[in-house]
Amino acid sequence: MTSTVIKEKDNTIFQTNHISISSGVETFGNKESFFKMLFKFPTYEADAGAKIKQAFIQQDVRRLEILAHTLKGTASVIHAIQLQSLANELESAIKDRSANIGYLIKMLDKEIGAVLAEIAKLKDSSHLI
Repeated sequence: MTSTVIKEKDNTIFQTNHISISSGVETFGNKESFFKMLFKFPTYEADAGAKIKQAFIQQDVRRLEILAHTLKGTASVIHAIQLQSLANELESAIKDRSANIGYLIKMLDKEIGAVLAEIAKLKDSSHLI
């Protein structure tokens, strides 16, 4: 789990446990660009957990693989390291026809919720940007 502490000029402290903000800012080159991309994540991936569960229930292996792969890439872009790792594990488990796919989906869904909650808190703390 990643932990980033942001301390701004007004001494506001915000700690993230699911998104590596410092790595994201470094990759994007500045805070504004990173946060702009980060705040788009809910638009594209808020329902990823539900879509993955539905594909699993419908035994649509190809769609399940595509959804896991897409989420892995999106999580990588926003530096949600644990989410990226879980999506990668799920993608591998699907390819291997592993018995733990259901468990990984539950863990992934929980992590998506945690990342979305962290993004919402960051968005509410607009003074950080």
